[in-house]
Amino acid sequence: MSSPPSDSVQVALRIRPFVSIESGSSQCVHVSIDQTIQIGSDDTGPKFRFDHALQPSATQPQVYTTCVSDLVDACMDGYNATVLAYGQTGSGKTYTIIGPSVDAVLEELAYHGGDEDALPPDSSKVMGAIPRTLLDLFCKLETTKRHCAAREEMSDKHVNAQDENEHDD
Repeated sequence: MSSPPSDSVQVALRIRPFVSIESGSSQCVHVSIDQTIQIGSDDTGPKFRFDHALQPSATQPQVYTTCVSDLVDACMDGYNATVLAYGQTGSGKTYTIIGPSVDAVLEELAYHGGDEDALPPDSSKVMGAIPRTLLDLFCKLETTKRHCAAREEMSDKHVNAQDENEHDD
């Protein structure tokens, strides 16, 4: 079992890109490489530091890899985890957690085949955190199941070999 995450609560910020009605507006939140955001267009605005700060250009796979995939691994090791999306109406919570629509997610899942790399190259990979978590979890469980079955088969062969050796004596 691996050690639990070092921080019991981590905070990630995903800044959504402008929607069409906002085009032409100037960006008022800027993300630095050190996970700090700054409000305003000059250096005088307030700054806030997060465990993860994601640019408006962040993709769904990037959000999942950065914020959620380690939690799935921790769950597989027996730890509890929660992902909570919080924000005002229209800030992108549903898009981040589910995707643009259930139909889009189902369409993408139809091509998935259990392997994210099996998605068509032109796919936008729109699935949000929940469908990605479920796929990841079930893939990890299937891998664990195959590993356990292989281990059991090896153990059975070892026991059979020992039985044969005892009967030969």
